[in-house]
Amino acid sequence: MLALIGEHDTRCVPQQVYNYVDALRARGGEVEVYAYGEGHSSYIVDEEVREWRTVLEFLQRHVPR
Repeated sequence: MLALIGEHDTRCVPQQVYNYVDALRARGGEVEVYAYGEGHSSYIVDEEVREWRTVLEFLQRHVPR
């Protein structure tokens, strides 16, 4: 699983996501985390590009072709 976490998200509170990530890992789940300093969404183009690059790289590693 890939978790994208906005550190200042008021809709999906970061600590709740980190708790979920910790619970998955405790049960042997593989979780990658990408945290960014914005809220629920970033409207900064450079950050959006980094997020999508992270998603695409994750998919390349985990989705068979």
